[in-house]
Amino acid sequence: MDIDRLWKNTQEELKIVLAPAVFQTFVSKTELISFQNNQATLACPNTYLADINRKRYYELFKNALDNQTKTDNTLNFIVQEILPNDTSISSPLFEYTPQKKHTNQKQKNTVEFMDS
Repeated sequence: MDIDRLWKNTQEELKIVLAPAVFQTFVSKTELISFQNNQATLACPNTYLADINRKRYYELFKNALDNQTKTDNTLNFIVQEILPNDTSISSPLFEYTPQKKHTNQKQKNTVEFMDS
């Protein structure tokens, strides 16, 4: 089983035993980045999340991962920036900035917009 599939299966198991808010806050923001010789390295985006996962949810993470691998694993939580899997561009498809054209006639006070 590849590491991505292993992590998705582990997350699904954790989703069943954790409250939705806890899952969303602590599990969905954590990523399995390495799994070798029954040693799992889980990356968290900040120190707070790594500490809470290590102190409060270690056994839940471990039990779910053990169930998926059918082995006794050791977990290591580290702080590392987690990049989103979505590689799509998040900028707008187009940008529109109207150009103002003022006339100098005192009787008319008009503003025209020109397409760029």
